[in-house]
Amino acid sequence: MEAGDRVRSMAMIYDRLQRAEDVRDIDAAEYIRSLADAVFRGAGTDSRVSMRCDVGEADIDIDTLVPLGLIINELFSNAFKHAFPGGRKGEIVFSLGCQGEACTLVFSDNGVGLPAGIDMKSSRSLGMTIMDALVKQIGGSMRISGGGGGTSVEIKFPPRLL
Repeated sequence: MEAGDRVRSMAMIYDRLQRAEDVRDIDAAEYIRSLADAVFRGAGTDSRVSMRCDVGEADIDIDTLVPLGLIINELFSNAFKHAFPGGRKGEIVFSLGCQGEACTLVFSDNGVGLPAGIDMKSSRSLGMTIMDALVKQIGGSMRISGGGGGTSVEIKFPPRLL
């Protein structure tokens, strides 16, 4: 599923690039909403996991938008893989807002949370390695927190690469 989601993210942005007369014409907010919805629906969680999505207007350049799409895929993949084991019910809350030269993406779930004692900075999982690299690529910073009540990831980044 994870590799397929990554491919789907790239295909969605490629499709929008093909249809746009100018890459600056891509509606970043609409792309992000569509991507979140597609990845969520593609996970096949039926009604056991719900999603609330709040994406405001976002003037994000294509060089930032492509890795951001991959980050969003990783966030959803990790939540579906780890947060809701054994048919557990829950909710994912996803938001993105930009003000001036700062954007903030927040992804949280009310799943099982992070394992006790885990150090996310030293995690060697492929997903975390990819997320770390992509966040650095867009000039951002990432904060991960969580316990028994779920996990939250906050990523702050500039809307345009410098």
